[in-house]
Amino acid sequence: TDHILQQLVDEVRSIFGTDLCMVNLNLSEVQYFRAWSGDLDPDLAEARQDAIENSMCQYVVNNEMPFVVEDFLATEEFREQYWHVNYGIRFYAGTPLITSAGPTIGTLCLLSTQSAEFGEEQMRLLGAFARAVVGRLELLGALEREQAAREEEAQRSQDLQNTLDSLSAHIAILDGSGEIIAVNGMWRAFAEANGSDPGRVSEGANYLRVCESATGLHAEEATAFAEGIRDVLAGRRATFAMEYPC
Repeated sequence: TDHILQQLVDEVRSIFGTDLCMVNLNLSEVQYFRAWSGDLDPDLAEARQDAIENSMCQYVVNNEMPFVVEDFLATEEFREQYWHVNYGIRFYAGTPLITSAGPTIGTLCLLSTQSAEFGEEQMRLLGAFARAVVGRLELLGALEREQAAREEEAQRSQDLQNTLDSLSAHIAILDGSGEIIAVNGMWRAFAEANGSDPGRVSEGANYLRVCESATGLHAEEATAFAEGIRDVLAGRRATFAMEYPC
């Protein structure tokens, strides 16, 4: 349950004084109850859905227009409507939920066991609330996509780490600036076996700066190695290989 959607349907039901206010999303064969305020039948509340053919919202979504039935009993068409026969509903007012991309995905609707008058001004107000509902739904969708992308990226990173750790070579991966962005288990084990703190020579350390600041024995080799890496990064070489002392 999203608390913002819940606040919206609670507020709309309070303003219009109906038994129910619902945010319903129409899927291929069912109507999904995304949020509601009021005493929804317990079986429906548990299922959170019903067949589209039973709904009044199908008329709103199909025509992409608001739809009102002030009294089911006063019409031949809806006298035997499913929600009236099974749940005693006599009044329905629904307005479409139209996304910013255009499709109508469902309705914001009011239902009551008592007949009621519902004019154009009230429908405009209901439409304004529907736009707020759509805004919230689209934000939730964006957040869910962002979360899914983060989880996918985390899985890719884990898969890469598992692949690196399965290799017997000592491996460090650098970004364009020379900073180490990943190492494998053999790299860490080698660092530890040679008296170094693995954390200081792994992710976050800059390989090129270390090479270029090297002094003493084999400092020339460190400089040459840094130059070779820079050539690869700049595209001047396809590959570069060099063995050097630990």
